[in-house]
Amino acid sequence: MSVVVTTAIASETHRASTPSRVSQGAGDAHRFLRENPVDPRPIALMNRFPGNVREDVLRGMLCSLWTSLREHLADPVRVTETRRFRKVTFMGAVRFTVHKTSGQVSGSGLARKRNGQIGFLKHTKPTVIDLACQLDGFWIDPFLLSWRPQIAECLIDHSRPGPGPDWMESIRRELRRAIARSSDWFRIRCALRDALKLDPQVMLWCRKGRPTYVTYVTHDQYNSVLAERATYQSIQDDNPNLIWLYNYLRAEKLHPEGEQPIAGMKAWLLDNGGVGEAGWRLLANGKEQNFRHLIDFVNERGGVNGRYYYLPKWLRLLGKLRRVRAVPGPLLGLFVHDIYDAEQGDRVRFRDVVIQTGVLRAILDEGERRLANGSHRTFIEEDVVEVVTWLQNERPVLDKNQLRQGWKYLATRTATWKVEMEAVDALRELSWDSLLPQTRIGQWQVVPLTDAWQLRREALRQRHCADQHTSECLAGDNRHFSVRNALGKSVATIGLERHGKTWKVFGFRERANRPVRDALRGLDVEVAQRYSDLWRSLAPVKPSPTSRE
Repeated sequence: MSVVVTTAIASETHRASTPSRVSQGAGDAHRFLRENPVDPRPIALMNRFPGNVREDVLRGMLCSLWTSLREHLADPVRVTETRRFRKVTFMGAVRFTVHKTSGQVSGSGLARKRNGQIGFLKHTKPTVIDLACQLDGFWIDPFLLSWRPQIAECLIDHSRPGPGPDWMESIRRELRRAIARSSDWFRIRCALRDALKLDPQVMLWCRKGRPTYVTYVTHDQYNSVLAERATYQSIQDDNPNLIWLYNYLRAEKLHPEGEQPIAGMKAWLLDNGGVGEAGWRLLANGKEQNFRHLIDFVNERGGVNGRYYYLPKWLRLLGKLRRVRAVPGPLLGLFVHDIYDAEQGDRVRFRDVVIQTGVLRAILDEGERRLANGSHRTFIEEDVVEVVTWLQNERPVLDKNQLRQGWKYLATRTATWKVEMEAVDALRELSWDSLLPQTRIGQWQVVPLTDAWQLRREALRQRHCADQHTSECLAGDNRHFSVRNALGKSVATIGLERHGKTWKVFGFRERANRPVRDALRGLDVEVAQRYSDLWRSLAPVKPSPTSRE
């Protein structure tokens, strides 16, 4: 992509001094703005803050702000060359400095200095250098710094914005919408990448082993990998499949030091993780995607620390199952956010249920068969739910003949058990009441999950661990709700726990425990408030359970 080369700019009114040497660009060969740009909508902002916005002031401010933004979007990347450095300014708000000898990158952004002037200050936090595939607004805050007084003047009463999104966040959201519809983000990404001239091999190493919800690379990551280039090259030459593992352990500060990184990783797993040689072979011969459920780990509260803890447990579980090949990627949905525990003797833990090893082996064998004929999704989200619920409640001990029949026996026995339980009306013991019925809040349907089947089905569909709270739901201490869109598709799950006379949110996550989108924020608080109001008026007060840490 072409890059216009000029002196670096700080903002419309802040320009850096001309360096000793300025490189020549390729001209205006590509356009970054679409033919029909979409302006920010004043009416959308006024609707979010009814009666509290000066309409004329808002329209004038947005017009001037959008004019400035469009000028930068038409020429988003500017490069200044000196003998020692390449300085790349992005959207007039963020600047990257590349040291030509070492290749190290530093970042700075517009900020208010001690003297009150606005200028570039070095970032103390990691700065994105490989932009995300979707519009990334990390530069919007520094860009808006000089506009904050005008933005503030649009509100009539700053003490009355309400419980929803704050004023600045609403402005940022509306600008991101307009930018996404008005610019070619792919070309902008390529322009910044080409201007920085980063080492492609180092960038490839940076991307290995990163979670799917992280679609960017920061300058700290790049500098760190660049400093260890010899180590990465050693792994690349020996077994490139293990670069993801090095990054995985590196994120937890557990990566081995020394000239033999692969031997160090193996020693860590064998000595500290209790993994045998068979487990190491599965790891060394496997691919990154075979361990995607561990790489993408996010706990129910949004934390990512402690991912390394699950890797040895997963390998030990595979060893107990006598697996000689990795679990196929589509079937990993059975295990996402599970405990991955190999119990004592011939037992394993699956979806928080202790079962015989042969039972889990039969489930996986059937899963691979269903995967071959394309029916694995129904198998995971429906059939496994029924069988695991039976296993959890009946805790059967199967003999060799029953295990030899595999999935066929499990499915038949489950169907018989459910009919028997329905006949004696015993299935009520696996259900609970919700004071809040199915409710529409804004554009979302909030549906209570009121039995073990619904809860486990939600957990498997949404790839999280809500089904580990079945006992708390039966005891009356937890309640879960599925948040669904207009098409009836589940998009998030809300978990509430009881604290005396009130109910508080302990989890509100989207698929695979990812953070909820902006449009969902605040919905969990509203559900908790409604449930607490109903509880105080309708339900008896029981002793409060011990709060989770």
